Amino acid sequence: MRMLYNVPQFIDVEDKIAGPFTWRQLLWMIGMTVVLMVLWNIFELSYFFVNAAFIVPIFVAFAFYRPYGQPLIKMVFFGIVFLFNPRSYTWKQTGSVMQKSIRLDEQDVKKKTNDNMLSLDEIVNVSKILDNPSESLTREMKNDSMKK
Repeated sequence: MRMLYNVPQFIDVEDKIAGPFTWRQLLWMIGMTVVLMVLWNIFELSYFFVNAAFIVPIFVAFAFYRPYGQPLIKMVFFGIVFLFNPRSYTWKQTGSVMQKSIRLDEQDVKKKTNDNMLSLDEIVNVSKILDNPSESLTREMKNDSMKK
């Protein structure tokens, strides 16, 4: 007997509290209102509008802008941490490294290099195949058909 379970979806979407606003957005808007009210009581009308022109976009960005799906305040926090943390990275070797030395005789080296070398005829054949690949393929196909 199969048991079916409901899988929760959209778990990363915040709940809407007041109209289209989430708790976080609502708190940022309330904070902006409080700051603007304080500025209204402190400054004259012209200074208030100059300061409000800078403060409103900052609070709106903190409330609604989500770069890379993260709240902007989180990005600002990470930026501040990055600025004030030291950036000195040193590599520390872990474990021990074993050094292995191999002693080769001159005869062994010559023997190994001679084994890997191609003769002049082999080089000429390879160059012909590379220069005319279609001819070599048709020749190989004819040879294969004759063998069968």
